[in-house]
Amino acid sequence: MAILFEIENLKQQWQPPFQKSIESEEARVSAGGKFGKLERFGKNSVNLDGFAFTLIEVNSDHVVVEYDHELTVKDYKTPQNRRVSIKQNESKSCSYLWGEDGATKKITYKGQI
Repeated sequence: MAILFEIENLKQQWQPPFQKSIESEEARVSAGGKFGKLERFGKNSVNLDGFAFTLIEVNSDHVVVEYDHELTVKDYKTPQNRRVSIKQNESKSCSYLWGEDGATKKITYKGQI
């Protein structure tokens, strides 16, 4: 059974002209699957790309998603295990503040497919 998520990626420059870009994508994921590409760079511009989210658990009325340790969930007391429960058609926003540009990822649980 696959789960459908909509991911809205907002990227904003830290320096003038402070341009914003918004992209949307869909992800079909099974339990344990990773989704939501996270672009980041280490020392000497070494590419450390990974994924922002992992689908941990699927229940009849909600899913449990774990987010990357470098993300901060907006409007939520961040639990120690970095997991959030999301009901169908509900969204959660996470920010990544450590890159060349600021990034926010908003995921919406669309349902089972």
